[in-house]
Amino acid sequence: MTPWYTATHTSIVGLMTAAGGINVAEGGLSTTMGDISPEYVAEANPDIILKVVSGTSYGTAPLKAQRDDVLGRSLLSETNAVKNQRVYTYYNIISLVFIVGSIITLKKRSV
Repeated sequence: MTPWYTATHTSIVGLMTAAGGINVAEGGLSTTMGDISPEYVAEANPDIILKVVSGTSYGTAPLKAQRDDVLGRSLLSETNAVKNQRVYTYYNIISLVFIVGSIITLKKRSV
């Protein structure tokens, strides 16, 4: 989506909040999905930034490119996430569900 598009109620947000995370986007949106200003993100000063990567090519190169893009944004340079290199990229939720499902399956089989 656009570089500053976010959501407040999605599967990944549910996983994040279940793990104890706080979605800083909730205060910046009047609906559950939409554009959020980069200034709002900088002011919210997130400790961690998660960015979904979409497209037709997969592998580590697109993930790294998107991570480097976020880390290189001067507006975000003073956020805790960028200063501490806690910017993470991932593919869409369907891929994430398969990855998490595979990890859980492997864990169950090894017990």
